[in-house]
Amino acid sequence: MKQILHTYVAAFSHRDAVILLAAGALSTVGDAMALVALTLRTHDTQAGPYAVAGLLVCFALPLVLTMGIAGSVADRADSRTVLVTGSLVQAAAAGGLALTTDYAATLVLVALLQTAFAFTSPLWTSLLPLVAGDELAGVLVSLRQGLRTASTPVGAAAGGLLVQHQGASAALAIDAASFLALTVAALLLRTRRRRAAQPDRLSASPGPALRILRGHPTTGILVAAVLPFILTLESVNAVEVYLLRDVLHANAADYGWAEAAAGVSATVGALLAGTVTTSSRRARLLLGTLVLVAATQAGQGLAISVGVFVVLGCVVGGLLGATNTWLIAVLLAEIPDRERGRVLAAVEGAARACTVAALALGGTLNLLVGPRTAYLVVGAAGLAISTTGAIAHHRATRATPATPAAGPTPVSPGTNDEVAQPE
Repeated sequence: MKQILHTYVAAFSHRDAVILLAAGALSTVGDAMALVALTLRTHDTQAGPYAVAGLLVCFALPLVLTMGIAGSVADRADSRTVLVTGSLVQAAAAGGLALTTDYAATLVLVALLQTAFAFTSPLWTSLLPLVAGDELAGVLVSLRQGLRTASTPVGAAAGGLLVQHQGASAALAIDAASFLALTVAALLLRTRRRRAAQPDRLSASPGPALRILRGHPTTGILVAAVLPFILTLESVNAVEVYLLRDVLHANAADYGWAEAAAGVSATVGALLAGTVTTSSRRARLLLGTLVLVAATQAGQGLAISVGVFVVLGCVVGGLLGATNTWLIAVLLAEIPDRERGRVLAAVEGAARACTVAALALGGTLNLLVGPRTAYLVVGAAGLAISTTGAIAHHRATRATPATPAAGPTPVSPGTNDEVAQPE
């Protein structure tokens, strides 16, 4: 335990690490606040369920459509320029959302907000290994994931309270102010990825990221296992409320506590995941954990009471907090610095695409077979995917010679493809 605390203290001793961690938490609070405020405002217009669905699609779709070009920009452009510009665009979009209630304008501004997010998100993450070195990169990822997981319910609760007492415009105005704070954070960062001296051609497709992952077969298998698993995992988001409320007869407070408990468990899981320090162990634990998640989800479908469901939900939350952390840590450790932006953007965009498809899948399963059976089907599918991924990763690991983790790419003096030293 003392060693774990010492490692976390060491991570916080780096000035830029504190800025990055604070920026990630602030961004998550603002995003959750905006999502709740806009969802409640759209619901109150009585425009129908398709209006809310359209809003949610606009939150997810830009990350899918821009994952190729956003990754290319992250790897070839000056990081400070991208982060400052993106944060200012997000502030302007959030400010516009605070000033208008028109549905069409709302969708356009949300798309603009999330497009800017798509360009800045891979950069905030890819800077982590450059801040404190590869040795502490996993700890920083763990802290960042833990803080972001904890920040989501805080932002959601703040958004709900602000909408109730001050209106949606107040919540969105505060969201706009949070993006201005992110702009200041980007300007304060001393760590900086300069514009590439000989940048690759911009690509709007995720093809370059796929080629990079094919060059790292064991890492590519992890991504190939996680993405379809997301499709099964998140499909229960459209089913959970029906199982709790209609089958287990939970009241509204029970439902809220179940969500909160899972969120707390995910935060704990993310923080504990930072104690794993090698990519090989992270990969093995990730794949084994996916098997446990699938089995636990199937168990939720058989839960005999709300209490049992909540306990199993806490297990799922903790395991997922760890797996998310391990996947990002493996990508940062194994993918060279000059290629990280493309891979991170592609993985995040593909994950969002799976999330959108999962909502439709979960709703369909709920209609066809009911909540309990939907959980069992999803659990069985998750077991098949995770087991197949574990077997494929084991074979690829045996066939691939061990190589050292890839750190930041060395550069020659005088080029402008370098990490800035403290200014």
